[in-house]
Amino acid sequence: MKNVRKRDGRVVPFEQDKITEAIFKAAKAVGGEDRYLAEDLAESVTFYLKKQFVSQIPTVEEVQDIVERVLIKTGHARTAKAYILYREKRARIRKIRKGVVSDDTPETPFLLIRRSKDEVLLWERKKIIEDLIKEKGLSRNIAELIALEVENQIFDFPVKSLTNSLIEEMVKSKVREYSRRQGEE
Repeated sequence: MKNVRKRDGRVVPFEQDKITEAIFKAAKAVGGEDRYLAEDLAESVTFYLKKQFVSQIPTVEEVQDIVERVLIKTGHARTAKAYILYREKRARIRKIRKGVVSDDTPETPFLLIRRSKDEVLLWERKKIIEDLIKEKGLSRNIAELIALEVENQIFDFPVKSLTNSLIEEMVKSKVREYSRRQGEE
């Protein structure tokens, strides 16, 4: 495996380390910490690519599709899901940069979060999940449930941006609501 074709048509040298890094980031997003496993999985991806693309140059998309396939077939479905969501987010950002906004939005819609006068970020459910686990000591399942409920509430608003403080209040409200529900059971 020597080269890969970028989205803009350029042919660049293939770098297995980039695959390792992408897998490791996806694994970290779901609580994984084993970089060596990410390296082994990247080697599997490279092996698969060498067999599949003997006389062709794969595109970045084809490489990413194989990464997903390898993750799923080797029992890393949660990492595969995080990887898929990251791909969707990057695709959405590329569309936004090109000025293309369509009805085929991925699972997590586009929303700007204003943290300060000069700092604006994209909405990321996983950031809320990580904060709830770290700061509130909630289990991953409960944190994911609360973050998803907040996300659903947020995207019911007919706006494209919100302040960070409003989102923090919505999360606090959901945490209190969940605590009350737990106390009643």
